[in-house]
Amino acid sequence: IALGCMSTKPQPVGAIILGAQKCATSTLFEVLRMSADINASREKELNFWSHTPDWRSEIDAYHARFPDRPGLKL
Repeated sequence: IALGCMSTKPQPVGAIILGAQKCATSTLFEVLRMSADINASREKELNFWSHTPDWRSEIDAYHARFPDRPGLKL
């Protein structure tokens, strides 16, 4: 999901992966964050979309949870 039109700052997020409990999301997160081409968030579970009623006004705070790594593929 690209969110580039929602914020005034460069977007470090090109995709969002959702998962249910006990379906290997921890393993997937650890494997993906080892890639030099993927910018994983600092925390595995951000709980942003489920705990932020007015997400449009907080989207920059969401993107701040990702390290600044320009030039990545995803």
